[in-house]
Amino acid sequence: MVIAVSDEGDIGRRIRELRETAGLAAQDAAASAGLSPSSWSRIESGDRAVKSSELARIADLLGVSPLAILEPDSLLARLPIAARSPDGTAVSGTVVERLTALAELDDVLTDGGLPGEANLEDVPDVDQVGGWLSSSDLLAAWARERFAPNQHEFAGPFHRLAFLIEAILNVDVLIEAHDSPLLGAAITDRAFPLIFLNAGQPTARAMFTLAHELGHVLAGTLDPLIVDTTLTAHGNPQERFANAFAASFLMPEQDVHDHIDKYGRSADSLAQMMLDFGVSFQSLVYRLHSLRIVNAQGRDRLHEVGWSGLFSRIDDPVRREEFAELRYQTISGAPPMILLWRAINGYRQGIISVRPLAGLVHQDPDELLAELNAASELDEDYSTADAATSDESHYEGSPI
Repeated sequence: MVIAVSDEGDIGRRIRELRETAGLAAQDAAASAGLSPSSWSRIESGDRAVKSSELARIADLLGVSPLAILEPDSLLARLPIAARSPDGTAVSGTVVERLTALAELDDVLTDGGLPGEANLEDVPDVDQVGGWLSSSDLLAAWARERFAPNQHEFAGPFHRLAFLIEAILNVDVLIEAHDSPLLGAAITDRAFPLIFLNAGQPTARAMFTLAHELGHVLAGTLDPLIVDTTLTAHGNPQERFANAFAASFLMPEQDVHDHIDKYGRSADSLAQMMLDFGVSFQSLVYRLHSLRIVNAQGRDRLHEVGWSGLFSRIDDPVRREEFAELRYQTISGAPPMILLWRAINGYRQGIISVRPLAGLVHQDPDELLAELNAASELDEDYSTADAATSDESHYEGSPI
């Protein structure tokens, strides 16, 4: 199969731009893609069409989806070739590849008439640089108000927040275990916002990470893909803003003062705040210092005491038990439910095959196909009315 190139050589120019961005010499790129230097040169100049097999190799070489080459205005084209953590370190590997694959699936579903519909239209504009502190408080207050009215029961603050991000904002939350130092990441582009968390990390730490990535999504960033190996700002204003948002959102200033008024400044008070807010010891100390409730010396002293020292000072036995559970709870995997339902509908409508759907949930395609067929048969059984029998027959037999 040959992919036609426009008269202007749009695809060739796009390949050249991506190659230059990746810092590859044309001769080296050609050799890696299995092409002669002259063929590569003709492709970049728009004088030679590109075969589909060649396009796949070129895209893999450049670290992008083939759609990033074919659709220069798409989200896939806006995703960075070399993702970087806030400290400037290049990040590669399975997480970035996974998020790129999900963005590709979103693109196919959108083109097929099943677009995502994130509910972010009324998010207030914020200044992440000049007025970052007041802006983070403003955005946190907005988020708390949006998430307040709900009647659902949850296992804890983390599960509540993850659920509400998807249910109210229509923003996907993906939790998967990856052999990577990444704590979390976010696609902040309004075309397909998504939050990723690395499974297996303590729930209390994941709580702050989730809120941190939420701050990135709500505020929007210059980079459509943000990856976080650490939540230390490293002088990055976007990271500093996201930390301030997470602290204000999870631990509102008035609520912190109310806890102190009620429980004092004892170890039990600190433990109760961690339990109620669902945050880690480090996150709470960070917030107490940012609110100037403790000074730098007090912050350092609390860090020296640490979780173990705090635990040994808790008097209430019930609180001690709950506090111990908080430390050892970890988050487990969860698929991006909004994208999953879009993909299921896309499969049923013939927009995608079972393979990308299986890849989304990490399942064998044949096994998933059998499950989907069984579900379709069950749906058909439920939708078929038995009009030939009498009303009495529908009440025969034992109901228990």
